[in-house]
Amino acid sequence: MPSYNKQINGTRLIRKYPGRRLYDTNDSKYIVFSDVKKLIQEGVELQVVEVKTGVDVTRNILLQIILDQENDINPIFSVETLRAIIGFYGHSMQAIMGSHLEKSFGQFLPLHTKAAKDAKKILNAYLDQVKDTYLKMQEKISKSNNKSTQNKK
Repeated sequence: MPSYNKQINGTRLIRKYPGRRLYDTNDSKYIVFSDVKKLIQEGVELQVVEVKTGVDVTRNILLQIILDQENDINPIFSVETLRAIIGFYGHSMQAIMGSHLEKSFGQFLPLHTKAAKDAKKILNAYLDQVKDTYLKMQEKISKSNNKSTQNKK
């Protein structure tokens, strides 16, 4: 019989019911794929377990989210990339390809995170500069208005 705990070893538990219904045991509410996508993007570790069987279906849910996203206007995978990936299934290189993709993402993700932080720092510095310029302009306008008011008296 499956466990109904909110978390499994610090991993958020999502229960999958028939008809693609997902239940977030942490927030005690039904969620949809876009909610799971958001959790993943926020870095939440989660596991999806089928209620009737207790089988871990996390991988299937994540693949479904990817499929839904790939139907969007700007997919990540080109037809050529998908053909190449499919070509590795059943091939002796399948395990090596999976390992290679995982290592590649492992190297890419820290770079992506650093680039996002750097971009945020640059944007914040730019916004601070704009704010300072705006405040200086306001100060000059205020001084100019004060001088013209004094000259009229």
